[in-house]
Amino acid sequence: MTQQAARWIPESLPQVERLVEGHRALEAEPLLLAILYAPARNPGDAFVFEVIQNFGSNSIDPDAELFEVSFDPTADFPLPAGQKLRLVLTNPDELRAAVRGHWPLADELRQAMRDGRARVIWADPQHRDLLELIDG
Repeated sequence: MTQQAARWIPESLPQVERLVEGHRALEAEPLLLAILYAPARNPGDAFVFEVIQNFGSNSIDPDAELFEVSFDPTADFPLPAGQKLRLVLTNPDELRAAVRGHWPLADELRQAMRDGRARVIWADPQHRDLLELIDG
C-alpha cells in the first residue's frame, strides 16, 4: 500500500472498523481482507471491499461482476444525509479473476489504491497475496 493511502482518513472510518470487527467474528465465512475506499463514483458514500473465504460458494461470476450491495444509514452506521454504505464482496478465486480480467469494480478499487483514496482495515497475515494482487 502506498504511503499516501495510509494517510487518507475518511469520516466513516470508526464505523467501518466496527463493521469489519463484526465480520471478522464470522467463522463460516472468514474475512481475509477489508479495504475502505473512495472511488470516483458516488462521492461521500462509504465503500468497503471485502474478500471472504467461501463467499458465494467460492464461485466466479459468469458476467464478470463483483457483488455490490448498498445500505442506507442506520443508528449503528450513521452517515450524512443522502450517503450510503456500499459493500463489494468477493472470494479469493473471484478476486484473482476480477483483477486479471479487469472487471470494473476491481479496477475501481485498484485505482482508488493508486490515488491514495483507500485504507486497509484488515488483512489476514496468511493471505497477504490478496492485498499484493490488488496493490500490484
